[in-house]
Amino acid sequence: MSESDPTDDRWIDAHSVTCAICGYLADERETKNLYKDDDIHLEGEAHWDCWETHDCLEGGWLIRDPGPDVEADIDPQSETVSLPVVCKVCGKVYRMCYDFAALYDPEADTFEVPVQIDDNIQGLLNTVNRLANNGQIDPEEAQYLRDNIIAIKDRLGQHRSRE
Repeated sequence: MSESDPTDDRWIDAHSVTCAICGYLADERETKNLYKDDDIHLEGEAHWDCWETHDCLEGGWLIRDPGPDVEADIDPQSETVSLPVVCKVCGKVYRMCYDFAALYDPEADTFEVPVQIDDNIQGLLNTVNRLANNGQIDPEEAQYLRDNIIAIKDRLGQHRSRE
């Protein structure tokens, strides 16, 4: 076999890369180089089809926004907490919103947080741990979620009324 014969194992080894999105082999000459874009938080190369058809929300590709000035927001009117996240594949910016159970006192600018908030926080942590233990999310993603859950708890704690 000649060196240019695509069935030659040496040729395959020399031109194959692992797709950073799906994990299958790809011909490096027919992939998107993810190193060239600063908005992408994945390293390596990806099939063009994987790149173009990935689903940020379904694929679990969201990570905490690494921007230093971006923080979680509490919106008393909609009763949500939102966290800045980006897709680590394409760099698209999202805000992940969570509902919370609290009573907001606009005059005092405080939250009266029912006891169940701690139960809800523990329930979220238990869900993340179960997903991680079952291999449904990777350990890095699980730690990211745990950190965000604790950040929400701490942020809500800042607004609890002092009695």
